[in-house]
Amino acid sequence: TIVIAGLKKPDAVKPWKGILLFGPPGTGKTLLASASAGSLNATFFNVVAGKVLSKYFGESSKLVSALYDLAKERAPSIVFIDEFDALSLSRGMDMSEASRRMLSELLADLDGFQDKKSSDFVLTLAATNVPWDLDEAVLSRFPRRIYVPLPDEKACQEIIKIHMKDIDISNVSLSELAHKCRLSFYSGRDIASLCQLAMWNMIREENKDLAEYANLSYKELVKRSLKIRPLKMRDFDGAFEKVKAPITKDKIEKYERWNEEYGG
Repeated sequence: TIVIAGLKKPDAVKPWKGILLFGPPGTGKTLLASASAGSLNATFFNVVAGKVLSKYFGESSKLVSALYDLAKERAPSIVFIDEFDALSLSRGMDMSEASRRMLSELLADLDGFQDKKSSDFVLTLAATNVPWDLDEAVLSRFPRRIYVPLPDEKACQEIIKIHMKDIDISNVSLSELAHKCRLSFYSGRDIASLCQLAMWNMIREENKDLAEYANLSYKELVKRSLKIRPLKMRDFDGAFEKVKAPITKDKIEKYERWNEEYGG
């Protein structure tokens, strides 16, 4: 969309100015935004939703306005807002007057209402885990809505490899692990936790005297090395018992229904 914004084109051809990433937590929406920014010659603003909200009257709307003013100065720009629902919950919900003012300011900036003739390109890339809670007027500013689902089995295998890049996993079945991850509704974040726990199961088994190292000084610790062995399936078996995904089949179906109705 930034490429289209920079090319000479008919006035009727307009780049997307708002893209919404939605899906279960831990699926890599933030990483996707960061990777996109890294491949583009554009200024990247990474906004934490909670830091825009202020307890002081009028401050939130001022922060939103200042953010977009700076993004226009540094155009082309990408404004990435994570946990976007914290800023734009449906106006049918209980909202303070300050929150309503902030939302109105956000809508004006998303629409570019205050500077329609400006050629400065600002792309708003937002991420949410609860797209059905977003204000309808906000959704209309994001005509491009992309569903980021849980990883499939092939992706699960690749994620395991990433987190085990310097650990020997030749004795484990990646296909079996990936299948279990899918059955457990694991996100990329859950798989990362699974890998960490599996490694710790191995470390505890191979380093029985690990607790005694707590009595050593840091200078003594750096002279020693952990005992490491190739991971085994039993290391993962214990990890699977401890990693419980917050996502259920019903939740996945809810995301898929919303995607069918509003995604695209």
